[in-house]
Amino acid sequence: MSAPATAYLAPAAGFGSEVRPWLEQAGFAVELFRGTTDLLQAALIVQPSVIILDVDVPSTPGGLETTRALKQDALTQPVPIILLAGSGADAIAECLEAGADDFILKPVRGRELCARARAASRAFEHFQRRHQEHGELADMYFRLADTEEKARLSEARMHAIIEAAQDAVFTLHADGTLDLMNGAAEAMFGLPRAEAGAVRFLDLFGVDGSRAAVGEALERIASGEVRSERREAVARSRGGEEFPVDCSITCAERPEGPLVCIVVRDLRSARRIEALLRQAHQLQAVGRLAAGVAHEINTPIQCIGDTLRFIEESLAEMRPLMDAYRELVAAAASHGGLCDVTARARAAEEAAEIDYLLATGPSSVDGALDMCKRIADIVRATTDFARPERRGATRVELGGLVKNVLDLSRVAYDEVADLQVDIDEVAAVAHATELSEAIRHIIANAADAIRATGRRGRIGVRVERVAGAAQVTVADDGCGIPPHVAPRIFDPFFTTKEVGSGVGLGLFMASSVAHRHEGTLTFDTRAGGGSTFVLRIPLDVRADQHAPRG
Repeated sequence: MSAPATAYLAPAAGFGSEVRPWLEQAGFAVELFRGTTDLLQAALIVQPSVIILDVDVPSTPGGLETTRALKQDALTQPVPIILLAGSGADAIAECLEAGADDFILKPVRGRELCARARAASRAFEHFQRRHQEHGELADMYFRLADTEEKARLSEARMHAIIEAAQDAVFTLHADGTLDLMNGAAEAMFGLPRAEAGAVRFLDLFGVDGSRAAVGEALERIASGEVRSERREAVARSRGGEEFPVDCSITCAERPEGPLVCIVVRDLRSARRIEALLRQAHQLQAVGRLAAGVAHEINTPIQCIGDTLRFIEESLAEMRPLMDAYRELVAAAASHGGLCDVTARARAAEEAAEIDYLLATGPSSVDGALDMCKRIADIVRATTDFARPERRGATRVELGGLVKNVLDLSRVAYDEVADLQVDIDEVAAVAHATELSEAIRHIIANAADAIRATGRRGRIGVRVERVAGAAQVTVADDGCGIPPHVAPRIFDPFFTTKEVGSGVGLGLFMASSVAHRHEGTLTFDTRAGGGSTFVLRIPLDVRADQHAPRG
């Protein structure tokens, strides 16, 4: 049951006892105020259904002033006000101008007052209902607007996340054609977004088992058998390049129908890292084996070398002995009684081929010593590969170091190439022995490349200061490096030479030396058109400050 209408009443003196019973009989809960100030305060706290004021109320402010005050305040403005006024046109005009909603001319009749009060109360009640409904509608509108704004922001954030993703993201139409795709997908497959709508997702894969595997996953999702699938496959770009990918396919339910979303990850980098890790593990195992083999070979090689040097020295000492022996045999031959002895001595000398031994022995020993040195170099290279040691770095004049290397390496290139040298004096903090070995291997590699062409070529060597680094450039016009070989030239034990001509550690050692000096070894090549190797290491900054500028 609803609460009764409330009427605030501020009558003229002696008039309240007459008006109040009429209103109560009409169903109003009447609050009688002797002063308008109290009425104003009460109306601000609790809005009544109607306010009935006598223009002649004996209070300050008066009835008209109180009406103006109530209509100027937002809280009390909608409350209907009925003014009880004296007769005359001016009195009516004053009531309406003050803001009264209704008026009754005195003398007041009870039935008329109650009827007007009920009409005003009903109008106010109707206003309150409309206001409440309007407020609810406004709240609903603002909630909907807030929900829409949140959805828009969420969609914008999702769009930004998808566009920032490094993986390719697709959504599909029901017929399997592309719906949406992000920038990574556009770059990965070389497919402009404007053309995506005419492309089926399966067309992004080769016709081998990859297309069938991805198609099977899509069918399983479309049938509702699973909600997500993952497949590794071989994708194909617009340019025809094939590459491994990982496809994660998911189906999401929406009111307008299911949405198929696919994330494609390019596995090329991952596969390269996996290959490098496998190579690292293999090199680690080879390194341990190489260290053991080098240790076992080193001692016998040293013993063989010492023995060969002993034989070399013995052969050198044998020649004066044989000269003295032959003088003695000649002298003995002049005495007839010793003919048999000298004959046997000369026969033994011929049988022993002493002349041939003295003629060929030293060169044979030199050749054997060279082979021992080569084995020793391989052992040292293998040891450096297994356990690279660091010796003290010193200030090195790179120009002088390269000149010394060229002099020592002359036998490697002199027969096959002409040398062009352009050397600036550049100082670097380096391990001189390691750096010399690295440059020697690069020059030997250039000479081998020219030798493979069967013609005489050219090797250019330049030493200079470039962008805060000391740079050694070795260029040749040899056979170049084939594309399928180029990625492996710095791998240890990789060689294209015949068995016995090399062990494949030269360029690996040169690259390792560059890295240990916090530098780089790079190359540029063209099959049949020669190669250029560039070794860069940090400058000796203190020395470089006083070096002449080119």
